[in-house]
Amino acid sequence: FEKEITSVSVDYMVRSEIDLFDKRLALNRRIVNLLSATRMYVDQLGQHVRVCVPDQNLIEDEVKRLLAEEYDLNFEYRFMEALRNYVQHRGLAIHRFIRGGRWTKEENSYLEYYLKLITQKNILEGDKAFKRKVFKEMPDEVELTHTIRVYVSSISRVHKKLRELIKDNMINSRDTFDHTIIECKKQSGQENSFLRAIAVKKSKPDEILENIPIFLDWDDVRIKLTKRNTTLANLEKRYLRGKPGL
Repeated sequence: FEKEITSVSVDYMVRSEIDLFDKRLALNRRIVNLLSATRMYVDQLGQHVRVCVPDQNLIEDEVKRLLAEEYDLNFEYRFMEALRNYVQHRGLAIHRFIRGGRWTKEENSYLEYYLKLITQKNILEGDKAFKRKVFKEMPDEVELTHTIRVYVSSISRVHKKLRELIKDNMINSRDTFDHTIIECKKQSGQENSFLRAIAVKKSKPDEILENIPIFLDWDDVRIKLTKRNTTLANLEKRYLRGKPGL
């Protein structure tokens, strides 16, 4: 979504004419993709966390509590949740597409280009696909870039808290696998010893129920992703700056 906004702004900066209808559709598509992805994430989050901490019976309730907390605290979260239902059943998220340029107030001024994506309250009025309670607290226009950034920041905060809840289990599981693989290599005398976890039927030990290879490549990916995808705190206060020499 952010890259699409940047791309549209650059096109506007270097071309005298751009296809606004095409750009608007592209941005709407990005918003739909974002909303669909967050819905899938929220829907599946509880069950995935439960698998990571099976000893905590109420962990799914904690997931719901954290999400509800962000929902209650931030209008932007409530709005985006209501907007998702609207765009999936009724219409487009972007009702107004505002682009322009203005000179900055500096000694060596620059021509600064901007893009605003607006959802209008009057277009949503009376539409049952948009949650009525959220509609009532809406201003006449909602600027989507800022709103989406707040929304993603909220989800990121939940994600960070849940990472902390499963952290000890993740570390202990990794240590168990590491230790087992090392012991297997010692006993086999081979550097590349292929370790497997095998479940057999008690009444028929020769009958294998499960045969699962044990290796750490998958967990190395998890660690890499954890380092790459840090918390997006205050995303709504971040912006790109492209002035020459800066």
